[in-house]
Amino acid sequence: MKKRFPVREGPQIHKHSILSKNFAERVVFSSIAKQFEVSAPDLISSTGMPGSTIAGILNRLVRRGLITTNGTEVRQRGRPTIRYRVRIPRPICACQLEATQVSVAVFDRNLALCGSDVETFATLNSLVAGVDAVATVIRRLKKSLAHSTDLPKELALEINAIRLDRDRMVSSVLPWAEVNLEERLAQKLGMRVKVLPSVLSPLIAEKQKLRVRNPESIIRFQVGDGISAHGSFGGENYYGHSSLAGQLGHVIVDPRGPLCGCGRRGCLEAYCGGPALHKRLLEEIGSGVATVIDYEKIAKSSPRASIVFLWDAWKLRDSYARDFMRPVFEHLAWSLGIVMDLVDPELVLACGYVLSDHPEWVEEIRNRAQQWTLYSPARPIPFTLGQASVEDQLRVAGTLYFYRLDD
Repeated sequence: MKKRFPVREGPQIHKHSILSKNFAERVVFSSIAKQFEVSAPDLISSTGMPGSTIAGILNRLVRRGLITTNGTEVRQRGRPTIRYRVRIPRPICACQLEATQVSVAVFDRNLALCGSDVETFATLNSLVAGVDAVATVIRRLKKSLAHSTDLPKELALEINAIRLDRDRMVSSVLPWAEVNLEERLAQKLGMRVKVLPSVLSPLIAEKQKLRVRNPESIIRFQVGDGISAHGSFGGENYYGHSSLAGQLGHVIVDPRGPLCGCGRRGCLEAYCGGPALHKRLLEEIGSGVATVIDYEKIAKSSPRASIVFLWDAWKLRDSYARDFMRPVFEHLAWSLGIVMDLVDPELVLACGYVLSDHPEWVEEIRNRAQQWTLYSPARPIPFTLGQASVEDQLRVAGTLYFYRLDD
């Protein structure tokens, strides 16, 4: 499959010249980076190389400081299994910017977490507000780590936007995102900044968390600020010719429907995305419907917090919350059916703050999606909650600052 993704633009990706001369070393190094932590037996299985070859390469990479051992794992009886992880050239600060939330973490050269911070803002509706929010959280975290003598001077910023080329960055939830975001933040923080699209680290992080064999095909079905269905096939992430594959949220439900952040009407995201649900809650509860949900709390909260209030009311069997979610379930089930019939994935992971930690909602969607899925009685939908945390995603983002994990 042809791959073209703009993550290769921007600051120079770190390369080890000594590594680039040896194909086998590159294969092993890349395999470790993609899996985060891996044992020698796992590398033998995934690369097909002899054990003696793997052992020699691992020893050389450890001596050069390119990988490190990270404790041991005991599997039943026998000798402990040593696990390896990639080292990065320098400590890194990684940040995830969503519609209203900024999450930040600092990792050392061994990709161990040094500290993290997160803040949710009521609104981030301009470039200035976005830059200020990111700077605020990063400065606060670095201040808390001031005792460290090796604070990072580089920032990997994961943003809910896609860079189409050097002159265009597009986003349906951050319409103010601009191509000079890196420059603005670099000036503000005095750090070198690399922007990474939000499709990269979440999908890789989820694959790293799988404890069974890697499925042949995985879809990360995310419902948060935006809605997407990004996939990995045959072990390779697929982004499409223009890096727009998996934009499920912009499948049009009704061309006369509500306006979406992409500029069109009736997109799935305009019905089921977190900001759309938050807006609908404000309008309906503000009109005086009977519910246990407090309007004042919704009015002062972010979309992410509103989903928590909605979930709590749903669990209490609040009639308004139950009625509110029925069309959401139906729309998401319909879109999941589309994914199943178009891609026929082996595994679908439910992610994003609308679905994360809400197993009953995931089950509602899975059950309703059966009617939209071909041969559903003999084809159960493999829809389950994703496992990767924000920390996992930020660790991958920090790794991506230095290394390509898709080569």
